[in-house]
Parts: sequence; structure tokens; C-alpha cells
Amino acid sequence: MTAKPQRALIAAEARGARSDTPADVRHNNKAWETTHMTKAELVSAIADKAGLNKAQAKEALDAFIASVSTSLKAGREVRLVGFGSFVPVKRAAGMARNPRTGEKVRRPASQTCRFRVGEALKSTLNS
Repeated sequence: MTAKPQRALIAAEARGARSDTPADVRHNNKAWETTHMTKAELVSAIADKAGLNKAQAKEALDAFIASVSTSLKAGREVRLVGFGSFVPVKRAAGMARNPRTGEKVRRPASQTCRFRVGEALKSTLNS
């Protein structure tokens, strides 16, 4: 890795950015821009479509995320008719293999979620 990208990576990590997509890479990479929407871009889109200011839109999005997270943590599915469902999934503990060393390691039980696409969203994506 050359010095300039490494400095950018370190600076991005210091700002709290994800290490796999530092800010300078995101802003200079057209492919990334066309395939990803950031939270700030989503807040702007919500504000424009709902006639809210950005602070209100951010508050609404944060409330949505918190509500979905709380429901999933409690083991309840969140259904948004036409859009899709967030489904809680429990993963049992098991054995995994470190691909670098080949060593077997224990994987603890965990919870995650899956998203099932609704019919209206599926139709929109395929039209």
C-alpha cells in the first residue's frame, strides 16, 4: 500500500468511517457512488419526498431504525406490506475454520436478521 492511500485510510478511520471504504475512495469512485446510498443521502431523499427539513427526516429515520432494531431484538418480525419483512434469525453455536490458518475455532451463538422482499418492491425492481 502506498503512503497516500494509507494516510487517507488512517484519517478516515480516525473520523469513524468504515475502514473498507474510506471517504476519499467513496468520493473518487464513480462505481461506488452508483451502487451505494449513504445515510445522509437517504435523509436528503426522505426530506425531499416528505416535505420535511433534514433534521426532521434524520429524526424519523433514526426512530425507524431504533423501532425495527428493538422489535428484532425481541424476536418479532417487522412486516412492511408491499416493501418487505425484517426477520430475526438465531444462529446456533458451531465450529468454523480460520481460512488463513486452517485452525478450527468455536463460533458462538448469535442473532442476526434477514430481509424478505415484498411483492410490490420486487415488481418495482423488475419493471
